[in-house]
Amino acid sequence: MKGLLYKEFLSLKKYLNALGLLLVLYFGISVYSREVSFFAGFSAMAAVIVTFSAFTYDNYANWDRYALSLPLSRKNLVQGRYLFALIIVAVCLILNLVCGGIILLFSQEPISLLIYSSLAVAGVSLLLISLIMPIAFRFGVDRGRIYAVVIALCIVGAMVAAQNYLYALDRLIAMLDRLLPFLLAAVVFISYRLSCRICSKKEY
Repeated sequence: MKGLLYKEFLSLKKYLNALGLLLVLYFGISVYSREVSFFAGFSAMAAVIVTFSAFTYDNYANWDRYALSLPLSRKNLVQGRYLFALIIVAVCLILNLVCGGIILLFSQEPISLLIYSSLAVAGVSLLLISLIMPIAFRFGVDRGRIYAVVIALCIVGAMVAAQNYLYALDRLIAMLDRLLPFLLAAVVFISYRLSCRICSKKEY
């Protein structure tokens, strides 16, 4: 498993360096505008992009076909990809908390906003990744990208439509507040099991 994770970070080394420069840029903008949520929103998007980019690099290199010639099972490939995604989301969460704490030094926003926004964007990242993973395993990178955009648009559309029912939505979120981490964990687990099933039947 360590080898799979090392491969992911090594193959995305240049990409991660470029993304790191963008994070620095967005951090600077967030400090200037004194908006904690601005940096948090970009880091959430970055976590999804990095996870999906790993599929792109592997597709161009025919990695999956080569990996299966090694003493690795298809389940190991899925586990490696999900573990990599969890690490990326965790790194983005830590960056949000650290960089957000620095931004708070220049603003009047409460620390509760930082904690809430950081946890919220980490949850959204995990949700999007959980939805994208089975699609990427099933349809590949190119078609999977199209489906991912459709899903993202549907989520945004649902959020816009839900604004008309903010009171009811707030009450629902308040009721499910303590259950949200468990619901998210269930979604990730279902996504993982579905990806394992898809990968076990896929021909490389």
